[in-house]
Amino acid sequence: MTTTITGATGIDNIKAATGAVLQVVSTSTTTKTVLSAGSASQTIFYDIAGLSIAITPTSTSSKILVSATVSFGNKTNAYSAYLGLYRGSTRINSGQADAGFRTSMANQLTTSTFSALDSPNTLSSTTYSVKGCNSGGNVYPAYINQSEDDNAYELDMVSTITLQEIAG
Repeated sequence: MTTTITGATGIDNIKAATGAVLQVVSTSTTTKTVLSAGSASQTIFYDIAGLSIAITPTSTSSKILVSATVSFGNKTNAYSAYLGLYRGSTRINSGQADAGFRTSMANQLTTSTFSALDSPNTLSSTTYSVKGCNSGGNVYPAYINQSEDDNAYELDMVSTITLQEIAG
C-alpha cells in the first residue's frame, strides 16, 4: 500500500510505502519550569515551556508519532506529578501511569520517555505539546529540567519532543 503526497513537498504525486517516515521535526529545551498548579484528580494539565512544536502533514491518512523525553524532579515525598501528550487541547495518550512520577528524595533528578501514535486527519499545521499536572499543587511542586533545590553544581537538564509523520 502507498500514500500519494501532493503539493506539500513541492513535487507532486510522490508515492511512499505505508509506514515510511515522511518528515521529522524536533525541539529541545533547557528551560526550567515549576509545576505548582494542578488537581488531585489529574484532570487539569498545564503547558510546559519549550515543549511544543508544529507539523504540517503531507496526507490526511498520515499518522504522527509523538515522542517526548522529559527531565524532572519534585519535592521530597511529594504527591505525584503527571505528564501528557497533546494535539492542541486534546490529550492523545491516556492513563495516569503514562508518565507519572514521584521521587522520594530532594534533589533527585530523573528522565521519562513516552510516546503516542496520533491520526490528525488534516493537511493543516498541527501543534503537539507536553503538558504537566501536579497533584500536590503549590505545596508540593514538581520541577521540569531541574531538581527541587536547583543547585549550581547540577548538570543542565534537557527535555525534547519529536514528531514523525508516518505514511498511512
